[in-house]
Amino acid sequence: MHFFLPEKAQAFLSLLATTRIYNGKTMQNLKTSSKKLQVIHTAIRLFVTYGFHTTGVDLIIKEAKITKATFYNYFHSKERLIEMCIAFQKSLLKEEVLAIIYSSRYRTSKDKLKEIINLHVN
Repeated sequence: MHFFLPEKAQAFLSLLATTRIYNGKTMQNLKTSSKKLQVIHTAIRLFVTYGFHTTGVDLIIKEAKITKATFYNYFHSKERLIEMCIAFQKSLLKEEVLAIIYSSRYRTSKDKLKEIINLHVN
């Protein structure tokens, strides 16, 4: 799965810019989008490898090569980062499902459904 396709990243960051965070404030405009996406990508890799509970903020900031202050400026908490990782993965999956639905590569609805199931299983 590609995490850094520019057109997908911009759409995702636009979505994030309008979401709410735990303290109820709207997120700021995201000018550091590529670095933030790099942290999200790093976190996803670490969560898949070590799990949510085992992966600490210290490991994420070490692997992403950012400071703890930058981490908390971007995400406010580990829980918020997890939410953003899930939202990012969900956004990518949705685009892949839509690509299958509108593709002429699959001749029947049954073929499309099989491919969507394969996408979810893999």
